[in-house]
Amino acid sequence: VKPRQHTETEKRSFDEEKLPYRPHNSAFSLESVAPAAMVEAMDNTLSEIEKSYGQSVDQFVTKQLGYDSEEEMHQALAAEQVDSVAMALHQMSQGNALIIGDQTGVGKGRQMAALIRWAVRAGKKPIFITQKADLFSDIYRDLVDVESGDLRPFIFNSDGAIVDSNGAVVHKPLSSKEQAKIFAEGELPEDYDFAVLTYSQVNTGDRISRETKDANGKRLSKGKSANKENREKAAPKADFLRQIARDNYLFLDESHTAAGDSNIGAYIRSIIGVKGDGVKAVTFASATFAKRPDTMPMYALRTAMSQANVEPDKLISIIEKGGVTLQEIMSRALTESGQMVRRERDMSDVRTDWETVSDPATVKRARDNYDKTIEAFNAIIKFQEDYVKPMIQQLDAAISMRMETANVKRGTNNMGVENVPFASKTYNYTKQLMLALKADAIVDR
Repeated sequence: VKPRQHTETEKRSFDEEKLPYRPHNSAFSLESVAPAAMVEAMDNTLSEIEKSYGQSVDQFVTKQLGYDSEEEMHQALAAEQVDSVAMALHQMSQGNALIIGDQTGVGKGRQMAALIRWAVRAGKKPIFITQKADLFSDIYRDLVDVESGDLRPFIFNSDGAIVDSNGAVVHKPLSSKEQAKIFAEGELPEDYDFAVLTYSQVNTGDRISRETKDANGKRLSKGKSANKENREKAAPKADFLRQIARDNYLFLDESHTAAGDSNIGAYIRSIIGVKGDGVKAVTFASATFAKRPDTMPMYALRTAMSQANVEPDKLISIIEKGGVTLQEIMSRALTESGQMVRRERDMSDVRTDWETVSDPATVKRARDNYDKTIEAFNAIIKFQEDYVKPMIQQLDAAISMRMETANVKRGTNNMGVENVPFASKTYNYTKQLMLALKADAIVDR
């Protein structure tokens, strides 16, 4: 049963911020919601895809992923996941990108696993990059769930052993010596179906991505040459990744990690390249893709943002000035162009039952621990008042002749008590303390 759709004559109330997502397939729905304007945009995009390929989304995804039937495909993917996989396949066929901005619970990993399955079937050895090595096991389990658990990964990370749902190791990284041999050859052996790594593995960049930086990592102005030592410094993993990324499919999980003008950011942008030069296509997955304006140049390489024809530095500046409002407008525009999806689980009916810890022994222990912590806070503040501040005042007097001053940083003064809550050390420590005090009671419960 599909969620009720709004008719053309029906008005949407001003406070109706989110609407039920409208699946374009008959798989089991997660009953997610999405921003109202995006629901309509995603609906239109999927209708255009069905019209373009002359078949339903179910038929299109089933065929592309190589399932024997729609029912078999529905065992692997929920309705929301089927739709976004269709959208990603459509964008990748044009050398473009899709940003999967789903919130927790919609299954970004499952969607990426389905796309890895598709890329392998298309004759490629795709690349999956994520934030932490333990997420390799997550993508493996998602591959198992889309019936592609037999695909063998080449693991860049030395600590990247992959375990199944029972905790048994199913894939191990090669030794450093074995890896070095493969890196020198410049291509993945036939035994491997795809590659997995974390962004940290390429945090030095490579020769090409460092061409416009000096030895200290500072961006050079046009016309200057990069420091020779910096340019020629060996980076075997980054060099190897660039080689296997050419004309290949790239899947960036937690893509906001590759943000800014860091070595990682510059390197990832350089291997993505523009259409016709770099990877064949890319799919991004991040619930916070627009959190940092300096990430935008990376997304702009293969999305409609490139049509603005704005230099990366200017693009960052514009988004910083536009703030949240501009980010929302850009997200909506990307969705309307078919290059972004964003859904979240509907939490409107979730009930929270609060319980009071009443066991006298537990309450006494919690109070005692809290009092001890506050005593420690006060001791730190008193030490600062009695010893640190007098020394700073003496230093301040000594350097005042040079028109300089010495003071205590606001965040350090009185343990940051006077700061706004999120910047206060005391506030954050107390939040953690309040959770820790309840740990025993929670375990008992």
